[in-house]
This record gives sequence, structure tokens and C-alpha cells, in this order.
Amino acid sequence: GYKREYLAQNLSSMEEGFVVCKKCSGIMREPSICNGETTCLVCSVAPDKLSPVKAVQDSIGMLQVKCPLLRDCAWKGELSGAETHVKHCLRFVVECKKCGQVFLRGEKDDHERHSCPLRNVKCNFCSKNGKAGDEEKHLKFCCNFPITCSNGCGAKFPRVQLSKHKSECELETVACPYREYGCGVKSMLRKELLAHKKEFYIEHQDMSLVEIFQLRKENKELKG
Repeated sequence: GYKREYLAQNLSSMEEGFVVCKKCSGIMREPSICNGETTCLVCSVAPDKLSPVKAVQDSIGMLQVKCPLLRDCAWKGELSGAETHVKHCLRFVVECKKCGQVFLRGEKDDHERHSCPLRNVKCNFCSKNGKAGDEEKHLKFCCNFPITCSNGCGAKFPRVQLSKHKSECELETVACPYREYGCGVKSMLRKELLAHKKEFYIEHQDMSLVEIFQLRKENKELKG
């Protein structure tokens, strides 16, 4: 039968004897009579010999009950309407058809809009469509995702412009153009390069002349 805790009203002694199943002590579900005893259909010892008792069923259907889910739902109404209520009760546990997560029916809209990892989303930076659960992975490679220069210059730019920025960033480490000709200063910040060229102008010119003379010598030997 129905659980007694569903009731939203107190039963009189007369009502107790009229609607309570003698077998399960619950409110009778589908009351039927057999050998002069009225019980729930499933509680009967001889279900093939039962006769439904409509008058009892109607009386039970008018009993005031709480939501059968007993999950802080404020609904109260006649027992006959409880089943219909449960089909729409916001406290009923449902399952997402996409991801399989379970939650209360009242949370369904929020889940589908904001929480479901398999909901369709569009990247705010490149406008590509994908699944919400893959968004974090996508952002690690998204060409238009804004990143900050790792050199500490403070510049922000789309990831696709990283190479261009590095070719201009004043805090990027660069090599002296004369390194392969013997300059002892192997690397420096780009902002230091101009001062370095000025400071070592004569040394760089000497290195260039040495390289030119060496190339001329090699050229003559090849021709000779």
C-alpha cells in the first residue's frame, strides 16, 4: 500500500478501519475484497478471486497527501492526483540524456544550459563549435585565445600572433649578428642590441673585414 507518512491529514478510527490494509498497514492500493476481507491487491492471498471495491478506492483517492517523494516539496493534494504530480514534481530525480548525470527535475534547465559537459558551446575567441567538456583543452590551443608575453613585457595578444610579437619584443633574448664571426657577447635582450652594436662597432667591423679577406682568399684559391 501507500506509505502512511504520505498523509497530510490525521485519520479517525473509522477511517483507519476503512482505508488501511490489514496486511501491510499502509493505505490500501487498489483495494479489493476476498472472502470478506478488504486488502491491497498485491497483499491478497488469492488475487485471482478478488473483486475491486470502488467505494473504498474513491474514498482513498480523496485523502489529502503530501508529495510522495518526500523531498521538501510543498505540494499537497488528493491521493488520486499524486501520481500526476510526481510526473511534473521539480524534486523528482531525472537523468541527463546526453551525459548521464542525475539531478532534480527543477535543476534540469540550469544543467542543460550551464553544467552539462556534452552541451554544445561556441568558443568566445575563435567561434568554433564544440562540447563544453572539451573547452579547457581547446583553449590551450585556440589560435585566438589571448595570452601574455612570457618575457614579462606586459603585452597581451592572440596566440596566433606569438611569433610576430617575439620578433618585436624588447625583452626577447636575441643573438649578436656578429656572433658567428667571433663576437664574445653571445646573446642579450633586444632592447640592448642597439647599444651593443654601438659599443662594439669597431670590433664588429674588424670581424667583417677578416671574414671578407678570408672569403677573397678562398675565392682566389678556387680560381687558381
